[in-house]
Amino acid sequence: MESSKKSSQEPGFITIWGRAGISFKLTNEEMHKIHADPDCFSSIMTVVLSEKRYEFDGETYFPEEAGENEVLYTDNVTSEFCC
Repeated sequence: MESSKKSSQEPGFITIWGRAGISFKLTNEEMHKIHADPDCFSSIMTVVLSEKRYEFDGETYFPEEAGENEVLYTDNVTSEFCC
């Protein structure tokens, strides 16, 4: 499995890939804006993330099949990382 988004490796960091179950808190005004103009979704979510209006509350996992996760899985680690 390959992630759909490729990113360049930053010096001093190792990139791993996962899927996250997250709830986001949007205002009524933000929802109205998204309904009126779906193109503004990304900019609204950038604000929501920067204001930390989210909660990890669902299944989150880092699949072994993702190429970026080879660094997580060794001969000593046989189960997937899940939260």
